[in-house]
Amino acid sequence: MKKHRLTNLVPPWAKPGNHLAVCLSSLGIAGFLSFCFFISQFSMALDMLYTGVPKESPIEAGAQMTYFADLINSHGHVSNFFSEPVFFPFVLLILGTICLAVYNYSGFHNGSKSSYLMRRLPDKWEYLRRCLALPLATMLLGLALIPLLTGLFYAIYIHFTPEQTLKPDQWAQFRAHLAYLFIPNFNRGWG
Repeated sequence: MKKHRLTNLVPPWAKPGNHLAVCLSSLGIAGFLSFCFFISQFSMALDMLYTGVPKESPIEAGAQMTYFADLINSHGHVSNFFSEPVFFPFVLLILGTICLAVYNYSGFHNGSKSSYLMRRLPDKWEYLRRCLALPLATMLLGLALIPLLTGLFYAIYIHFTPEQTLKPDQWAQFRAHLAYLFIPNFNRGWG
């Protein structure tokens, strides 16, 4: 009977399906929360452009839409002291993958006490692969999702924002605030 490839990427005591399900659901939850955070910030900024009921009343004279960078970083006038950046769930995802890698490693050390045997296997990468493969893949997929979501968010921003309210130099502002992409607003003054 041939072993499934996924069984070679998790510790021997772990169920591969469960590990994979946790990793994929974590990616999905982080992406969904980021989308919800962006839509919340965007809709509040969009509502502030109108004099009365949004989309039914006229746009306030001289109203300017919040910069895209400020919506992503929760830095504009629509956010408060405790607003988290749109991509903050991915910070939690990365911390979760680090915890999973530590859990896998400690299982070999403390649980099955087989770390010595794992190091003596002919394939010297077997030990590291079983500890780090899925957590590292999840982390890399999460980091790859960020530019994709940024493009999606920018497309939503450009499409739904009235053209006369857009401020110039959107991407220059985005690059200037790139350092705050993951840091919550209340932590920006630290360090």
